[in-house]
Amino acid sequence: MSEYLIESRDVSFQYQGSEKKALTNISFSVRQGECILLCGKSGCGKTTLTRLLNGLIPSFFPGELFGCCTAAGRTAGESAIEEYVPVTGSVFQNPKTQYFNVDTTAELAFPCENSGMEPEEIRRRIRISPMRRMMGRTLILVSIILPAPLPRHTA
Repeated sequence: MSEYLIESRDVSFQYQGSEKKALTNISFSVRQGECILLCGKSGCGKTTLTRLLNGLIPSFFPGELFGCCTAAGRTAGESAIEEYVPVTGSVFQNPKTQYFNVDTTAELAFPCENSGMEPEEIRRRIRISPMRRMMGRTLILVSIILPAPLPRHTA
């Protein structure tokens, strides 16, 4: 296993039907525990790179992929999208556009349900979650009226 949680080696990607590459010769690595910021002007490839790291490229968004990109041991173009679900994710620029449910409990349960987890296990996880005091709240109001900071979760 690599010492890197994320590794990109000379990665280029061109969406199907596009005349120009969305990514060109991208190389970087991230160790576990490191925090990186992905920033740049509109159209520079930020979303394309996150799609690659989430396993959506080239399966869900077809095109030509060159080089090698791995995230948590999953290799773009080789690993199935569902293998990425437990280990990767994205937060959209406007989080309000990414909710699937109207309340915090249903939103927290959604990815568990989506991955086929048993209902009793989902309920157990919600009961022990450090977010439990936020359960049952309307999502749109949570970002407006956020209580004191939540305690850090320790495994």
